Amino acid sequence: MKLKEIGLFFHGRSVEKAVNEADAKVKKAVKKRGQSSKEAERSIAEHKLRVFGLEEKVKRKERVQEAKKALGVIYHPIDLQSGRIQTADSVKDQINVQLQTIKEAATQAGLSQGCMERIAKAGRAFDGMVAFLRMYLLTFLLYVDGLQLPEDQKQFFLNVVFPIAYLRMILKRQSKEGKEMFRTLLDSLEAKIREGPWSNELKDDWKRKAQERAELFQRSSSYVEGRNVMLSLLQHRCHRLSTSRLKALTVVHNYHIRRQNGSTAAERFFEQKHGNLFASIVEDVRIPGRPYRRVNTLTIAVKAA
Repeated sequence: MKLKEIGLFFHGRSVEKAVNEADAKVKKAVKKRGQSSKEAERSIAEHKLRVFGLEEKVKRKERVQEAKKALGVIYHPIDLQSGRIQTADSVKDQINVQLQTIKEAATQAGLSQGCMERIAKAGRAFDGMVAFLRMYLLTFLLYVDGLQLPEDQKQFFLNVVFPIAYLRMILKRQSKEGKEMFRTLLDSLEAKIREGPWSNELKDDWKRKAQERAELFQRSSSYVEGRNVMLSLLQHRCHRLSTSRLKALTVVHNYHIRRQNGSTAAERFFEQKHGNLFASIVEDVRIPGRPYRRVNTLTIAVKAA
């Protein structure tokens, strides 16, 4: 169940409509001549109760909306407030707090069992996301250890270089308000990297490696989901891709598709240029000759006669 669907359960439109109707009824009761004061007082009391119910629903809806926004901010390998690398356990604890807020609001709203099950399903989806984050952080730290940097350079890479690369990657997908918030943190980190006591060549090498590791962390976004839908639509007629077709698509992706800087995935991985994929195929693949023409023996016999 998507998080945006959860917020629909807490909308107070029905209560708001009831409040407006009660308000009109009170005004009509006050203006109408001959109506007893008891009836007017009863209408006013009903109006106050409906207003109170609307206020409660609005507050509950606001709590759920804030929890949903917090879930989007939490799920990152770095803390977007401080720029420090997070742990999977801390991310899981923060997510559980927000999910508990949503569950409590759902219970107070008296939602059906089906709605509660869908909210629980959304919670289980976060368990898989946390598991991916845990694996990503583990491989990332192993990669940093493999660089065999001195301790001061290692901490500089973890606390300054990598957060800069990650913030630059997600900055273009943020709203105007989010860009302003991240810009402040990004400017402070860039000031630290300029003040670092190492050469610019070494810093540029760190930036390149940090960008490669940052791009490995892919959040589910409209871009990713849109691409998945298009791939599914294009391959729908195949139902299932064969092993040979998957290998061919992998080769095309690694050695033919290029980024704006003109590099392929294989060039970025091996850090060296390679030849043109399809030119090498034309040179190495044997082109079969034309098939033999089948001769009809009956036609030959007729012509001979």
